[in-house]
Amino acid sequence: MKSPNRLARGVSLVAGLTLALTMAAPVSAQADEPPVVNRDLCLPELPLPLPIPCIPGLPELPLPELPLPEIPGLPGLPGLPGSATAPTATRATAITGEARTGSTLTATPPTWDQTTGVTTTYQWKRAGTAIAGATQTTYVVTADDVAKAVTVVATGRTSPTTATESPSPVVTPTTGAAPTASTKPDITGTSAIGSTLAVSSGTWTGPQSTYTYQWYRSRGRGAAPITGATGTTYQLTNADAGRKVVVLVFAARPGYETGFALSDLETVPQLASGIKVALVRKTVAPSQRATMRVAIAAADGSLGGKIDIFRKGRRIATLTVRPGGSTVRLPRMPAGVHTLTAVYRGDVGHRSSTSNAVRLKVVRPRR
Repeated sequence: MKSPNRLARGVSLVAGLTLALTMAAPVSAQADEPPVVNRDLCLPELPLPLPIPCIPGLPELPLPELPLPEIPGLPGLPGLPGSATAPTATRATAITGEARTGSTLTATPPTWDQTTGVTTTYQWKRAGTAIAGATQTTYVVTADDVAKAVTVVATGRTSPTTATESPSPVVTPTTGAAPTASTKPDITGTSAIGSTLAVSSGTWTGPQSTYTYQWYRSRGRGAAPITGATGTTYQLTNADAGRKVVVLVFAARPGYETGFALSDLETVPQLASGIKVALVRKTVAPSQRATMRVAIAAADGSLGGKIDIFRKGRRIATLTVRPGGSTVRLPRMPAGVHTLTAVYRGDVGHRSSTSNAVRLKVVRPRR
């Protein structure tokens, strides 16, 4: 028979081993009761100094509830003391600023129900897709955003696994303001028929633009585009004589309205004209009307306008210029020698000119 001291030591050893194994095994399903050790636990396979038999009737030994210390930096776990909960936005984020290309939009922070421990990050989206690199509180609208739904999503985190998103209302950007010319386009070159003029694009505000050109020619009180004159250079033609030319430069930029600027007007000199007169008969009677032939010419052959006939500085007849020349019957004149000239008034594209002088003798018939 074993001594009482040896039996007591065996019981103590069994209780200690049972406690250690129980802490490593699942605890009792009743959360409000302390875990217990299985009374029938036997450890015959453990090498112990003394054989420890199963002891029927060994009472259950209650284990004390062990506190779980909080470890700094360890994320909270649901159901455990110190675990994090996702924040709730009591006021959603919003977008402020002018929604047009080139303008800056700003995300106003949301208001979270938790006043501390919430980290807020942002992601801007276009048509529901995240915009690469757009993770700040501000965002500059690009041409790709025009007519698209732009939003910003604010995400509040209290831990890596607990987060809440707060999306803003949608804004739909429009095209940006048109670029303006700080220095107007400038025409250079000699204003003469056959010469080539050139125009600069000018200096414009904002990013680089693409420029297109249209040359205009004055017509009446307005101007008309010159067909085919859409480059930076233009060669003057007879049609430009006596008129003004101007260039309209357009500045195009993706996502922006188109800007435009006018150059200064460039006046093109008129073409020279020439006029010559001759009498069909150099001598007539007072009762007769002399006939004068008038020929007028210019480099382009497209003269128009009026011709006046003068005698001693007084206008005695007017005729309209016709291609190929004109013939005019002069009024009757008193007897004597009369010096006659013709003056071409000129037109838009042609300078005025004065003809040669001719002498008409008006002789009374002999009786």
